[in-house]
Order: sequence, then C-alpha cells, then structure tokens
Amino acid sequence: SHYYLGRIYHDSNRYKLARQSFESAIQLNPQSIEAYDSLGLSLEALGQLDEAQNSFKKAIELNELSKAKFKWPYLNLGELLLKQKQYAESIPYFEKALIVSPGWAKAQLSLGKALLQLGKLEEAKEQFISATQSDPYYADPHEQLGQIYLQLGKKKAAEKELKLYKKIKDKPRPPPLLPGW
Repeated sequence: SHYYLGRIYHDSNRYKLARQSFESAIQLNPQSIEAYDSLGLSLEALGQLDEAQNSFKKAIELNELSKAKFKWPYLNLGELLLKQKQYAESIPYFEKALIVSPGWAKAQLSLGKALLQLGKLEEAKEQFISATQSDPYYADPHEQLGQIYLQLGKKKAAEKELKLYKKIKDKPRPPPLLPGW
C-alpha cells in the first residue's frame, strides 16, 4: 500500500511524500524492484541525481536476481544518464531494456537519441525506424527521423516524417486491442 500511495504522490508531483512512501515500501519489502525504481524517479524529480542513479541500480540488481523481468529500471537509468549527457553510458541500459522487452518503441527511441548524440546517424536512424514500426502511433520517432533526414540532406523524406509527426501527435491514441477480439 505504501508503494501505491507513493505512485499517487509521484503522479501528482508531490515528490517528497512519494519518496517517503517508497522508502516505507522498501522497508516493508526490501526486494521490491518497483519501489526502488519508483524511488529513483522521485529522487530524480527532486534533483537528487546520484541517489536516483543508485536507486535505479538497486532495482536493476534485484531485477537481475528475479525470474520476472521488469523493463523500467533499465530505461529509467538510461534516460537519467542521457539527460546528464552520458550518452555512451546510457546505451547498454537501453539495449538491456530491449532484451527484456523486444520491440519497445520507447527504448528504441531513447537508444536512437543516445546514438545520435554520439554522431552515429545511421544506427540512430535504424532505431527510430524500428520505433515507428513497433508503435505506429508514437509520434516522437518520426520527429527524430525528420531531423536526421534533414542532416542527411534528404528534404522530401524529412518533410514526410515531420508531417507524420504532426499528424500523429495531435491524434488520440486508439485503445489497445484486447486478446481474443
């Protein structure tokens, strides 16, 4: 219950209370991957980046020992490193997120952004293309592709991707299909 209370606090931008709730959840269940991961997000929001990184690493450590794999700690630590301009360091975490959850467009996008920052345009482009194929209703990879095509001097391809970005961005996402329908 402390974990869910922490999620409510976090989602309403009450990060100090969220932190306290996640810490209580961890005291009650020191093996809670989700509590460590969510604590990391709250610490990041509070600007406590070293502590956030440690919390994500603890979630990953527990995740590696667990049979059920949880994709979020890898993505969240990768995103934190990406924001800190630690591009090369972020890549293995995005790659691990994609091993745990193949075809996850959010991780493909983040991996592409890291690769782009390292000047690896072709590899970044491939990740953005994969993200558009994994989730056709995710607008951000189209924006990134448009920017890459502009850098490569492919104006028509860039215009196409940027139009798709604007079209998808303003549309509501369709509901997921339920199994058996």
